[in-house]
Amino acid sequence: MSLKRLSEPEAPAARRILDAAELLFSRQGVVATSVRQITREAEVNVASVNYYFGSKDDLAEAVFERVIARVTEERLTGLGHILSAAAAAGEAPDLARIVSSFVEPYMGDGNEDQGVLMARFILSHRLEPSDTTRRIVGEYLNPMARAYVDAFAKAVPGAETGDLFWRYLLMVSTTILTSTEDRAADRLSALSEGRASVADRGVARDALVAFAVAGIRNSAPVAFVPGTLDQPD
Repeated sequence: MSLKRLSEPEAPAARRILDAAELLFSRQGVVATSVRQITREAEVNVASVNYYFGSKDDLAEAVFERVIARVTEERLTGLGHILSAAAAAGEAPDLARIVSSFVEPYMGDGNEDQGVLMARFILSHRLEPSDTTRRIVGEYLNPMARAYVDAFAKAVPGAETGDLFWRYLLMVSTTILTSTEDRAADRLSALSEGRASVADRGVARDALVAFAVAGIRNSAPVAFVPGTLDQPD
């Protein structure tokens, strides 16, 4: 249940460029980050980006693939440990642990920048898919998604596989939007009059995992109700 990790470039300067670009892209976005900012952060000359990567767009592709490959490997390794431990104990795997292993790269302590960077990639793929994003999704994220749905099936025996794929997709969407909430504006605090806040990452991830677990486990026959916005006669 592992994927071959994307190899790091051998040149130290190229690795520093990737590290700098990953940090700046996560905090500022790709468009707002200049090549000069990247090379200043990496302590290399401006020509190094073209020399090692070809262009800023090619560098962005390398950064996204690097982080997606890294996180995919970490998730599959963690998922494998969860499933192996459950099998050894003769028990169904704990769904909260499975969901937490998915949420950790986005919401875990110290993963703030990484989470935002992954969210930027997923959102860009959903809004403006390209050959590059399709390739990365197909190579890394789709096999991982199938592994998670298989784990869901072990944790929730009897659930329909088609339903579990939908619930996986909804878990992904919820995780992405939760991890990218504007913590400075903190709309949740304003709405709740201070009773809840997105600034508290521990509470946020607990709420996210509880919501996802409940949704994945749900077996009640609930369906969309049409006409709820129609005006009465």
